[in-house]
Amino acid sequence: MNFCGCSGHRTRRKACELSLKSANQNLLANRDVSMLVKVKMPKIGLTTEQVEVTAWLKNVGDTIEHDEILVTVEADKAAYEVPAPSGGKLIEIHAEAGSTINVGDMIAVIQA
Repeated sequence: MNFCGCSGHRTRRKACELSLKSANQNLLANRDVSMLVKVKMPKIGLTTEQVEVTAWLKNVGDTIEHDEILVTVEADKAAYEVPAPSGGKLIEIHAEAGSTINVGDMIAVIQA
C-alpha cells in the first residue's frame, strides 16, 4: 500500500492526487495558525532599569489592536504608556499593578 492509501498508481493516480490535495486542504483549514507574542517591558529612558506597573488598561481575554495602550508604568516620577506590539487577544498578564519590574521583563502574552 502506498502513502496515499491506495494499492497502486497505474489506474488511480489522478484519484490519489486529488484525494491527497483535498486532505492537505482540510488539514490547513482546521489548523490553528495563531502565534504567541511575548510583550516585554521596553526601554523608556537612557538610564531607567526598573519601572512600577501602575495600571492595566486591558484585561485577560480582551481583543486588542496593534499599538493600542496596554499598561501604564511609572519611572523617575514620570508616567509612560506601553503599547501592544501586535494585535490579537491578551491571554496572560505577568506583571500585576503595583509591582516593580525590570526593563526587558516579559509583562504579557498576546495570541496574534
